[in-house]
Amino acid sequence: MTEARYYYDDPLAAAWMVKHFGMKFLIDETESEQAETLFDESDVQWAREALGVHEFSIHPDSLHLLDIQEGDFVVGPNNKGGLEYVAGMKPSARCRIIQRDGKPFHWPKLED
Repeated sequence: MTEARYYYDDPLAAAWMVKHFGMKFLIDETESEQAETLFDESDVQWAREALGVHEFSIHPDSLHLLDIQEGDFVVGPNNKGGLEYVAGMKPSARCRIIQRDGKPFHWPKLED
């Protein structure tokens, strides 16, 4: 059974997440030690232009950034407006973070 893969197909969203939240991405889909990681927004631009990368898979070390934290603004599947997450809330697994620390949080796409 393979794990779900979270990715961005928008290089600007990927670069934003790197710059503002420290997200890392894989270039190589192989789960090997050889897989290169992208650490800053210039790496995202380079991967797009030089390598023709069109999807930026989130590195396993950065998946924790998708966990809802106190103070995040989230939106659920039936909620058109934002809802602030507070300690003790049990958010739905289908909630998406839309803002963290006052900055937009681009939610990735999911491929099972």
